[in-house]
Amino acid sequence: MFPPESLRRCREALEPGARVLIKVRAKTTDGDVRFYGDEAEPLDRAIELIPMSLRVHLSAASADADALRQRLKLAKAGGGDVVLVAGFNGGREVELKLPGRYVLDAAARGALKTAPGVTFLEDA
Repeated sequence: MFPPESLRRCREALEPGARVLIKVRAKTTDGDVRFYGDEAEPLDRAIELIPMSLRVHLSAASADADALRQRLKLAKAGGGDVVLVAGFNGGREVELKLPGRYVLDAAARGALKTAPGVTFLEDA
């Protein structure tokens, strides 16, 4: 349930079929639990505001810097860091934190996964 004042603030986000993040309060009365909505926003917008970091593990032999650059252009400026991790012979690794911050939503992650030389992605 949304109290009238909360519903007025959140009405745009509360459309049928929409994916939303809802902040609620729970109240118990005689063993019954009721949830009251305080805030609601589109899930995509909520995800964009979460400052995440992503480690992109690369195969040094097959990584394509231009392909990575093109995919990161799609990840508009946001709150997450991207760190490239490349493994070399002898078990050595090199890490490079990219300048800027990126929105690391599902679309950006999917694009990065398909870049030549990317072996896997890791949340940091």
